[in-house]
Amino acid sequence: MLFRNEVMRQSQISKKLKKPQLTQKQILEIQWMHTPKNKKAIHIGRYKQYWVVSQNLPDSPVLVYDQNEWDAFIEGVKNKEFDDLLKT
Repeated sequence: MLFRNEVMRQSQISKKLKKPQLTQKQILEIQWMHTPKNKKAIHIGRYKQYWVVSQNLPDSPVLVYDQNEWDAFIEGVKNKEFDDLLKT
């Protein structure tokens, strides 16, 4: 799929940009957004120019995405490239 290829390309670019490794203090300062009905759902926030994603579970990693990676993800969602993940 186009999206997955684009994300891989953007990830290679991002590695060259040296995205930050967030400290616990920085993570606690992020204003997280999540669905009100499911506090264990994915949480999304901003740190400087980066999008930050985590899950409200112990030891859940905090993933950092630059704007290009985020835009590629949103485009994939809009193009329904993840709809097959919703099927059970």
